[in-house]
Amino acid sequence: MSVPSAECLRDTCVRVDAVWTERIRPALLAGKNVMVVSHGNTLRALVKLVDGVSDGDTYHLDLPTAAPVVYPLDASCRPLQTYGTWGESDVPRHGRFLMDDARVAAAQRVMREQVERDVAISTVSSDGGDSIATCPAWVAPSAERTQVQVGGADYVVRSMGDVSYFAAERERIQQEARQELRGLAESKVAGGRSAISAARAAPPNKVRATVIVLRHGYSEYNARNIFTGWADPELSNRGREEARRAGSVLRESGVRRIERVYCSLLKRAIKTAWLALDELEMQWVPISYDWRLNERHYGALQGREKRECGAEFGYCQVAKWRRGTTDEPPPAPSDEPEFADRRYASVPVPTSESLEQCSARMLPFLHDVLLRDVRVAVDARDAQEASSGVRDAAPIFVVASSENLIRAIVGEWEGLNEEKLAAVDVPYATPLVYQLDADLVRPSTDRRCGTHMHMHPHAHAQLCDMRDACDVCDVCVRAPCRASYRLFQVPIRSEWSEAPLGCGWSTLRVESAVLVMPQLATSDLTGAGTLGSGLPFALGRSV
Repeated sequence: MSVPSAECLRDTCVRVDAVWTERIRPALLAGKNVMVVSHGNTLRALVKLVDGVSDGDTYHLDLPTAAPVVYPLDASCRPLQTYGTWGESDVPRHGRFLMDDARVAAAQRVMREQVERDVAISTVSSDGGDSIATCPAWVAPSAERTQVQVGGADYVVRSMGDVSYFAAERERIQQEARQELRGLAESKVAGGRSAISAARAAPPNKVRATVIVLRHGYSEYNARNIFTGWADPELSNRGREEARRAGSVLRESGVRRIERVYCSLLKRAIKTAWLALDELEMQWVPISYDWRLNERHYGALQGREKRECGAEFGYCQVAKWRRGTTDEPPPAPSDEPEFADRRYASVPVPTSESLEQCSARMLPFLHDVLLRDVRVAVDARDAQEASSGVRDAAPIFVVASSENLIRAIVGEWEGLNEEKLAAVDVPYATPLVYQLDADLVRPSTDRRCGTHMHMHPHAHAQLCDMRDACDVCDVCVRAPCRASYRLFQVPIRSEWSEAPLGCGWSTLRVESAVLVMPQLATSDLTGAGTLGSGLPFALGRSV
């Protein structure tokens, strides 16, 4: 693809025609509805094509911002009827605006005035009425003008004096991300060396590709301690902030390019990916959606509060369903919403799944989709290096999904047995980095460990939530649990990853985690577990 230095509308029409011919029209002919979200002149080019507007009449094609236009088309993709004219001309308009014509006409008139005066326009008024909203485009009393020279020509650049709310929030999250990474880099590793010293002593780069696994942010069901599965709750406000922080952490760590993002069909994972990409300033990165990345189906437990299920079925049984590998919850009734959801029209929707079954449907995605795409990207990188002599950073891919699906990936890549896998907890919206070696099958380190890119306070806060009193189903308890909390610092062997994250910034493997252990009010406690590294722990007492 060659980036143009400038375009006239005719140039824009050429590339829009290619998109219409290659992608939009075939989708319409296949019976699909298509939504195009784009920019003023790009949409003018598309409307010109669909409406058959002549070059001389394109002047009248004004599309107000965020004003949907619907084109009903026949089987040959030709407009079915006329809904008016464009602006004050007699050029027929075959698309129907989803707002009244008077408001559209008023917005179009003000759009013409933008050429003559500095005015901003919105089809949504601040008072919620039917009128359009206009205001001066630059209102800050401290707005500045700067004269710059580009290509021998002088330009005046105006800047707002006041920082917007969104800009201020982004700066706050970026500062938090920098602080987390600084704390991670300054922590000590084996031999008492600082992380920075260890990074300089790291072996040469052997990483061929990087896969970042990201659990969704805190959802509304997580906040209410409800079994989620294939249910589709929204992210909570906390979850949205966690997703943005994840993107900011990746950005501050040096991630400058992502090849592709893979998501489940559940909006908590999709919106987490969106928000992370927004913080990365990579909103354009392609996203592939795959039902095989959906959370494990919790069957009849889905949508029910965990404590309620523990009281009904027994905490031991619920613990087996939650943390076991082969234990399958009771099946969901056939009238569950996902059975009628068109997202799953061609999907064998399960009625319930064990972690083993969830892993079985995930593995074809892992090997036939993700690792296939990784190999293609690595081969393209190698070919480019051979032809130009310039070696780009290792390609990076992101998988955004839910806890049990990620536990299945961790179990596959880290070779965990059933006992160790039962103790794996996945923090919300915390990037888990896997670096792949030459065979592009498993992570490159001998211990096959992933790297969590957050310092200990963040991991502590996450584990506090996952080990709260309502979530004590991880152990076998035969009496109602009344829990207080004790903190234990659990040391894990210090180790640096072999290579930077494809961009010159070495990441420190998470070496210790602050676990919140419920101190049970009853002595009827049987059961312990292990961390992902194999280090044993027991609830309510130090190891």
